[in-house]
Amino acid sequence: MERLIELSRDSDLSSLRNDETRTMTLYVMQNMHGLIKIGRSANPIQRRKQLRQQARCAVELVATFPNAGHFEEWVHAQLETHRAALEWFNGDDVARFAIDDLFGAQLPWLYTFHADDAAAWIERLLDTADGRYWRRRERHAVRSLKSAASGEGIYAMHGAGHYELDAEIALGLGYPCVGICSHKRETIVTVPNDGESMGSEIPHYSRSIEAAMTLWLPDVPEAERGTYTRPVECCLAALCDRWGFDLERVEPARTRR
Repeated sequence: MERLIELSRDSDLSSLRNDETRTMTLYVMQNMHGLIKIGRSANPIQRRKQLRQQARCAVELVATFPNAGHFEEWVHAQLETHRAALEWFNGDDVARFAIDDLFGAQLPWLYTFHADDAAAWIERLLDTADGRYWRRRERHAVRSLKSAASGEGIYAMHGAGHYELDAEIALGLGYPCVGICSHKRETIVTVPNDGESMGSEIPHYSRSIEAAMTLWLPDVPEAERGTYTRPVECCLAALCDRWGFDLERVEPARTRR
């Protein structure tokens, strides 16, 4: 701890003054491929269990530093050249020496670093992270539509549909959006194409029942699709079905007609 305090003394990083994270524990972990994770948690032991499940490999605690969680961002900045991906760092001799130097102690490294195995594991990790990213996009689109349909929350004013709702849906569907803007109340997808910045227009999902109907998966019976008359509600129901969300997310919208 003394070493961290000394090295970071002149830093103007705002996170070093965060009293909330200061109460957390800074931890160092290592997985079976030798990769190193540095993070913070109120319960490092429980966090290790979570990481083992997520990583699908052995993960062990190397060291913990109570009441030092506010150092996490600063430590990451010092080790940027050793970063493998996300909060995981390489575990070669050079990286371990740099970490030992930051903490002012030779840490008890438990695993040998295997570069090829580590690279393959990182690739799987990034694939999983990408899946989580799209799941968050899906949830955000559903929350936005539910808010509009039920008249509550930040999208309540857009119950009749809006280009922002169309944009949320499109992002969840994986449109290659670089930027979305309103032009004459229409949503535009801007994608680089042969030097041009403007791309194709997003369908008016939340403003057109015809466009909303296209969101249903092909195996949904026509009769079920026809029970929705408002585009916003149709979008909400169709996306809940498409993405496997509970239908209870739809019911509050339907009962408020």
